[in-house]
Amino acid sequence: MNLFMLWMSGSSPGIFNVMILGYCLTSIIGQFTRANVVFQNFKTIDTTLQWMAYLALCCVSLAYLLYHMSGMGLLPTSSGDWIALIPETHIIETVGGVMK
Repeated sequence: MNLFMLWMSGSSPGIFNVMILGYCLTSIIGQFTRANVVFQNFKTIDTTLQWMAYLALCCVSLAYLLYHMSGMGLLPTSSGDWIALIPETHIIETVGGVMK
């Protein structure tokens, strides 16, 4: 459902799109944290492969969310986004000469 919501939200960073991104981010993080609880009812059988598939789908959802955020320009991925952290260098020059 999260992937469908992200696909339908478009690529412009409006207020509703940002709210959808926030909802999807909290939902995906919640799915990661509840991974063990989801398979708690099936402790009697080996569900390692299903658990790995569940985590893989969560990772795919997170990757698509980050790709979508990057396409909107909400992730700092270019060098211009970090320009405030570049230390300013003061160059002191002295010039001497004669003008005619």
